[in-house]
Amino acid sequence: MNPVLAILQQPGFWAGALVMATPLLFGVLGTVVCERGGVRNYGIEGIFIAGALAGFVTPFFYPSPWMGIVIAAAVGLAFGLVHGVLTGPFGLSQPLIGIAITLIAANLSAVAFPLLPKAGAPAAAAGFAPIDPNLLEKLPYVGLGLGQFLTRLTPLTYLAVIALIIVGYVLRRTPLGVALRACGDNPSALAAQGRSVHAMRLGADAAGAALMGVGGACLTLAGSRIFSADMVNGRGWLCLALVICARWRLSVAFPVTLLVGAIDAYQVELRHQFVEISWFNLLPIVPYVLVILACALFARRHYPPPALLVPYRKSSRDRGS
Repeated sequence: MNPVLAILQQPGFWAGALVMATPLLFGVLGTVVCERGGVRNYGIEGIFIAGALAGFVTPFFYPSPWMGIVIAAAVGLAFGLVHGVLTGPFGLSQPLIGIAITLIAANLSAVAFPLLPKAGAPAAAAGFAPIDPNLLEKLPYVGLGLGQFLTRLTPLTYLAVIALIIVGYVLRRTPLGVALRACGDNPSALAAQGRSVHAMRLGADAAGAALMGVGGACLTLAGSRIFSADMVNGRGWLCLALVICARWRLSVAFPVTLLVGAIDAYQVELRHQFVEISWFNLLPIVPYVLVILACALFARRHYPPPALLVPYRKSSRDRGS
């Protein structure tokens, strides 16, 4: 078989695809939570960068990389609260505030990184290692191929899958999820029930931004374990586009995100095995090209939440309810 195609049959390749997709999956989950509530957070790119810096720096001061995840989520939550307050009660433009947050977070991270103690240490920050193979040997029905697949995954990948299940369940099966979707579909109906639309959207913005921050931390705690201001490389914008391509449905968003991760993992494997072929350097732009084509071809079939990007203002009917 052609060695270029043989890569697709390796269990390690698909494990690498899932690892590559993990940061994007957190970003997609955060975007879905925000947009189902009627909020589009264009600050995701900056939140990714701030989360990556928090994930990189925290393990220098705390022995557990899980603290880096917590701090990154807290940083994302803080930016989400700022975005939610300014675009909710104050009624400012969501795109304008989101882009401002991206610029502020990116520039603050670039300026703060050289000033932080131990940030310039030659050793990489302590991160998440793959699961211990000895633990998997005790599990029943774990064959060689499945074992090779599972042993290459980090705890963050398992956390992303768990978060996917939880978010999907909450959105579809709980009163909280129904109320959140009402914010994006018909906020006046939610207000008529005596619930605060601004509070619901603020909570969605904060929770979604926290997931985005965790996605940024994945880049430094389960990926390169180094930090640079340009390491996010448009992944935040890519998450926004992936949610649109998936039509705001998690059941579609997961395989689409995994496809992007597979493309990233594929180009990494090709570089390792076929260093002499220069055109492989163009592969990193393939996901962005595919997403642009998908949005262009299916733009008329997208059905976003009706109240997405629409500031909520109480009507006289809402005030009387």
